[in-house]
Amino acid sequence: MKVAVMAENNFHWVENLRVIAIFSIILLHFSGPILYLYGHVPEHIWITGNIIDSCTRFAVPVFVMISGALLLPKNEEIGYYLSRRLKRILLPFLFWSVIYIALVIYKKSRLKPLSAADLADNVFNLLKNGSAEHLWYVYMLIGLYLVIPVLRRWIQHCPQKEIRFFLICWFITIAVEQPLLTGLKTAVSLSSFAGFMGYLVLGYYLSVNPAFSSQKAKTLSWLMIVSGIVITISGTHYLTYTDGRFNGYFYGYLKPNTLLVASGVFVMAKNMLHCGTTLMVRFISRYSFGIYLAHILIMRALDKLHINYNLLHPAVGIPLAAGLCLTLTAAVVFVVNKAPYGKYISG
Repeated sequence: MKVAVMAENNFHWVENLRVIAIFSIILLHFSGPILYLYGHVPEHIWITGNIIDSCTRFAVPVFVMISGALLLPKNEEIGYYLSRRLKRILLPFLFWSVIYIALVIYKKSRLKPLSAADLADNVFNLLKNGSAEHLWYVYMLIGLYLVIPVLRRWIQHCPQKEIRFFLICWFITIAVEQPLLTGLKTAVSLSSFAGFMGYLVLGYYLSVNPAFSSQKAKTLSWLMIVSGIVITISGTHYLTYTDGRFNGYFYGYLKPNTLLVASGVFVMAKNMLHCGTTLMVRFISRYSFGIYLAHILIMRALDKLHINYNLLHPAVGIPLAAGLCLTLTAAVVFVVNKAPYGKYISG
């Protein structure tokens, strides 16, 4: 199988998709607090939060799919690959983690003085488990990056039918985990196909397969997006109403409905977002990882100023607050990047 490498002039859609994905993640984080207030806020407020959150759940899987599309076709010596890729993840991750850790330690020290042993224990646990709620993604990403050198050797030398076989097995493992299909589970373990690694392979497959550049694919992508979002919104509403409290089952990244939306958005972008990019779009795309790492800091600061979903009606307040957060975070990352050695830690 001849490996298809993305042409430079076809890169605009990836840049545009990255910007959509990072803004969607910020929207998701601004809408999230509403969901846990079910029964304590007017229903229309909660429904708005559910709609926005459901519409943005594709973002993390899409970031992984972009990594698959860009990295799996490449040929790099493993030492060069690890030193280059992991350095680009680990150094920014450690820099921003130190900031989050410092804030946690500062808050704890205001309640009671911390001994040297307590301080060391806190720092260790925060680094081990994540110093902020969104940093789970980095731990997952590091694991995926470690397997890419092996995965690319396989994917570059196998026919597409073998890739399809892998994706089918991966989808089956996702499907049989759903409550309605648990009766189909057998003693045969397919767990090695499960997880975010499937999104890596899926991103590569959708990016190189010409069948996903047709008019039929464009139409299908919109059907996938709409159907997946409708399932997420209605399923979350039904389960939450039934339980009497928020139930985020359909928000899972490894759920068929999320897979539908992520695949549809990826194919849609590949076919429809080839327009040129502005300087701001290119900057946000290039530093999307740094923006991801830092945006919770800005979000917390804005929340103290009451710039959150309560700014206006959430249908307006959440996009406005998210847009401001994205702009300010991009500015912070820009300043860090311009500092001495900043390019290594900004993200």
